[in-house]
Amino acid sequence: MTRDDAPQTRAPGPPWIQGRRGAPREAPENTLASFQRALALGADGFTADARRVAGDDLVVFADEILARTTDGTGRIANHGLVELAGLDAGGWFGKRFTGEPIPALDELLELEDEHLVGPAPLTWIEVHESGVAEQLARGLRRSERAHDVRVASRDARLCREAADAGLQAVFICSRADAHALELAQRAPLAAVAATDWSGELAAQAWPCERWGLELDEPNALLRALRGGGFSGVTTNEVARAVTARTLAKLAPHDDGGWPLEAPDLPLEPDQETEGGAWRGHWNVSARVRNPFAHPVRVALRLAVRQGAFDCEGLPEASFELGPRGEFELDFTLRGGSWSPGGDPLLVALFDWPASDGRAAGRLLFDAPLARRRHAVADVITRRLSMLRESPGEAPATMTMRRRGRELHVAVENAGGLLEPRAWVRLGGEHRFGGRGVKLLLPDDFDRRAGGVDFACGFLGSRAGDARPRLRRFSGGLEWGADPGAAARLHSHLPR
Repeated sequence: MTRDDAPQTRAPGPPWIQGRRGAPREAPENTLASFQRALALGADGFTADARRVAGDDLVVFADEILARTTDGTGRIANHGLVELAGLDAGGWFGKRFTGEPIPALDELLELEDEHLVGPAPLTWIEVHESGVAEQLARGLRRSERAHDVRVASRDARLCREAADAGLQAVFICSRADAHALELAQRAPLAAVAATDWSGELAAQAWPCERWGLELDEPNALLRALRGGGFSGVTTNEVARAVTARTLAKLAPHDDGGWPLEAPDLPLEPDQETEGGAWRGHWNVSARVRNPFAHPVRVALRLAVRQGAFDCEGLPEASFELGPRGEFELDFTLRGGSWSPGGDPLLVALFDWPASDGRAAGRLLFDAPLARRRHAVADVITRRLSMLRESPGEAPATMTMRRRGRELHVAVENAGGLLEPRAWVRLGGEHRFGGRGVKLLLPDDFDRRAGGVDFACGFLGSRAGDARPRLRRFSGGLEWGADPGAAARLHSHLPR
């Protein structure tokens, strides 16, 4: 029971859906295979990253260094197109993608695909350095094909460069704050894309499009695509976003949440069983809700993205839910993995026949059973134990302390890794440093009952091996095909 088993019911945009770096949960990010998969799943376009390499060429790649998503090493800027063409940018994701190359930017802009119908896909090119926007503009002027391209950046200066080059600019930020609004008011921006649109500014009139940035959680997608004033969303979960948009259009009067509710799976910070700490035994209580004014048949199953799980208690046969009906289910789940990664999904296929002028349809809903750690930020220095992601790994720790709104996170014990470099995620913001990082908590942090997404870890290397290795506290750091769920950071222990 997958989305490829049979055609799913889909509703078109707006709002628009952009696959972040393609469809990164189903194909290696920033490859032609990933962009094609995003279109096949029903996305209206995708975002891609542009980097300048030796020879002044542009390629589609996210990082400054090659090691995370290829079999190469070193800085990408030091390599030319011919050398980069020999690298494998897909094998890290899965065997069937072995040999997938790093695309030149021109290859992306000339992409041909059976799923391209009508206008060219909406394409956001995220730039990280000066001069790339002007170089892209020159290439687009030379092209004989029609393009719908925008330049996106977290750097306001690069957005202004794009606008000066005659391109539509998108400012990317963690939170839609006063700085973002001021920039939108005085610069000719096409859009502002933010992870967090909470607060008073969200209700104000913006002089440009508003986009939800990297929205993956089911209810967040549904709120954004149901009529939350957004022109569109970018997402890692393309198929889930397409289902959310279709639901919003098929059930316009429904104001309930995501039709499939699955709880988080708590993990104790220092609990480690045989096989690692990223596993456990949980009694799960979930709920299925029919948002439609007509009956549906529902089939349930568990989908495993990474690791091994045993599940008992899910209904073996499909069942009917009446209009607006609900179904509570309890089941047990045990298992996991050594490393954080894609969490198991509870999946529900809704199916209904044609009747009284209503077309037949089917929608596949999924809800992650997110393995989740929790941490507290206060004036007491907290020690965070990094996961042992293989049996032989040495203990490693970081420390965390809060001073007002400032959060300090630092490497304490690197577990034998050399030259550790701290990596912290807070909400939608990622920050790198040396042995430590300082960043600001949201101004309403103490009032957030559910806390804020948080992840920390550090990159280092072993003696005689230059390839970077990651030690981490939880999921949430982009390492591997699916980073898994971030931890939650609270101002006090949740009850």
